[in-house]
Order: sequence, then C-alpha cells, then structure tokens
Amino acid sequence: MIKIKPLITEKSAKMVATNQYSFIVDKNVNKKELQKIIETQFKVDVEKIQSLNYKGKVITFKRKKGKKKNFKKIILRLKKGQTIKDY
Repeated sequence: MIKIKPLITEKSAKMVATNQYSFIVDKNVNKKELQKIIETQFKVDVEKIQSLNYKGKVITFKRKKGKKKNFKKIILRLKKGQTIKDY
C-alpha cells in the first residue's frame, strides 16, 4: 500500500478554493498509479497531477551532521464540483 499524507499549509489551504489539493507520497510512485489510487480511495475524478521531488536538507544538531529525508509532493486538480472530505 502506498502512503498518501495530506500536506496542510497556508498555501495548500488557499489552493482548496481553486479545487487543488497537495499530498506527500512515496517517491517511487508515478502519476498514473497515483491517479488510480486517489480516485478509488477518495472517490473523486482527478483532472491533473503535478509532482515535485524534494531533496532532504543537510542539518546540524549538537555539532553532528545529519540529513532530512527526500520526499515527493503532488498537487491534484479535481474536476469542478468535487471535493475531498477528509482533507
């Protein structure tokens, strides 16, 4: 099963008004697979998917270097009149 986690920020809250939703997903999944999963899980019709790959930042904590995880963010556009209730 692929993890789909909603990304809740100020910008994503404003995007809901234009029928767009943002999620963090597994970085090995492609757009076709995501579209099928989201349409079955949330029972909506996806019009467009944009995906962005982010590289994890290098951080220093108590003089030790570390790295945050890489992740993939997607932005969905749904057809007019449809919403995701659990978002």
